Amino acid sequence: MAKPDIDVLRDMLAALSGYDVQSITINTRVYQDLGISGDDASELLEKIHLQFGTSFDGFRFVDYFPNETEALWLHWFRWLGLNSKKELTLLHLASVVESGRWSEPSVLIPGTQYRIDAAAGRA
Repeated sequence: MAKPDIDVLRDMLAALSGYDVQSITINTRVYQDLGISGDDASELLEKIHLQFGTSFDGFRFVDYFPNETEALWLHWFRWLGLNSKKELTLLHLASVVESGRWSEPSVLIPGTQYRIDAAAGRA
């Protein structure tokens, strides 16, 4: 799969969130920072699939995004710094597009430089 133009993904995120394109970095989190959830998150994944042919088989939507009814309540939890959803960054979206299929992001082990492959559960 060809490397995606990260600016195309950034433009998609800006269009759905209302945030300025310049404020969206590779570390920007789709739900936690931009507030993209529910139907908008579903629309984002569909646009990525249509434009790049990326497969999201195995992606668990509820792990990353609230549905429309949860979104209001979780907005307040986010505002208080409480987060119950996994983080999905622009950088990880770009790597998923590049590989052509969904994969879980790796997770940094706190206090170390090591990452765990979330899907495999190993360092």
